[in-house]
Amino acid sequence: MANVISPAADPIWSRTVLFVRGHRWANRPEPDQIMDHLWRQRPIITGNSELLRSKAGQQAAILLVNLMARICPGILIDVPRNIPLIVPKNPLINHDYLFDALAAVPLQIWGEGCKGPAHDSELALSIGSWPASRRKPHIVVRFGSWWGGAFENDARADNDDSDSSGPGSLVAACLGAAAAYKTIVRRLAAKYPLLANDNTSWDLRGGSQCLSVLDYSLSASDGPQVSSARLALPVTFVSAGAITSAVVYAMSCLGLRLQDASIFDPKIVDAPDLNRYITLCNQHLGRFKTEAMAEWLSCSGKIECRNESFVATGGDVPRGDQLFVVGVDHIPSRWEAQRALPMKMLIGATEQDEVRISAHRKGANGLCALCLDRQEPELTGALIPTISFVSALTGITVAAELLKETDPNVFEYRLSNVAGGRLLQLSGMLNWSHRFVPGTADCRHCAA
Repeated sequence: MANVISPAADPIWSRTVLFVRGHRWANRPEPDQIMDHLWRQRPIITGNSELLRSKAGQQAAILLVNLMARICPGILIDVPRNIPLIVPKNPLINHDYLFDALAAVPLQIWGEGCKGPAHDSELALSIGSWPASRRKPHIVVRFGSWWGGAFENDARADNDDSDSSGPGSLVAACLGAAAAYKTIVRRLAAKYPLLANDNTSWDLRGGSQCLSVLDYSLSASDGPQVSSARLALPVTFVSAGAITSAVVYAMSCLGLRLQDASIFDPKIVDAPDLNRYITLCNQHLGRFKTEAMAEWLSCSGKIECRNESFVATGGDVPRGDQLFVVGVDHIPSRWEAQRALPMKMLIGATEQDEVRISAHRKGANGLCALCLDRQEPELTGALIPTISFVSALTGITVAAELLKETDPNVFEYRLSNVAGGRLLQLSGMLNWSHRFVPGTADCRHCAA
């Protein structure tokens, strides 16, 4: 097959290939079939010019391009060239105009040569309603302060909220990327019809999606905006992986500032991380993950990069009056964070297209990591096939919970225990659960 980039020669794409193959195919597609298909896609990002002049509209557009470029590097930008960039610049965005900033994102992530073979695209995504003079999009991204939605073949031209400054625009970008992914992979199934079966069609079924991270309803449930927020407790990040990277990305977008921060992770950035970490680009390769993540934090005090795994022993580990943010797949590492007895702890976790976050508070009705994750699953050594928009939505949801900690107007909406669901089937069935898990009677952490 011509113009195929083999994952064996290009390990950057390992997670994406695994994720696509993870669907319930009748016959799983070959890696080269997936690679060739992704490299030939040309999703087009457009949008309502007035909405794109707002901070929220620009945040939605930037994250949507970020997420889509990690799936299909040959993304195209169709927005006016004269819109000034009004959001703060960051390691991925360093231009004065929105078009230039968006167009540079794929090159920032992958470097030169990321465009792939030429191919005309029929997939367009719009931030809000689109100009009549431009191509009609298949997917329209809409949002409020706390909710985001992706609507396929949406013909509405109103209700674009340019004043929203909460996490809703970021949620919308994740749902838009998920909807685009399903469209792209449905085309793969159509191209190779012997690959797909009824179960695969269910996984990739189209349709509108909407999620509120205020109350975890699948609707446009909204609340007051929070701006210029500051967390009172020092924050410890256990891991600088894809989930916690998405947490700090969202914190940067939301203007959420810290007093002091510690980041624990022993690893350096390698090529496959560019596939999922929405804070990383080509220039971060070979650097410690902690240092790359620290670039996104706003702190009034100090940021301590600890290039080591977190261990709840010794005199220099954070404990007590701390807020922990944990984003590790390894369940005993979550237990280790719990052993430090932090005042509060938020955990983000993913598996394939599943998103889960949980909240733990000292002495509060037994909300304990050991009770939620009672048993370490059998480890196979294989990569968990997640993808950029899954990790991103998990981290953004954790950041929304952090935002609720800062404002009494939304404090009551804090997650009481655990919420989660399957992202790709978000609108297909009511699968986003928000439930309480009782503590264990003899657990010393629940009794703390």
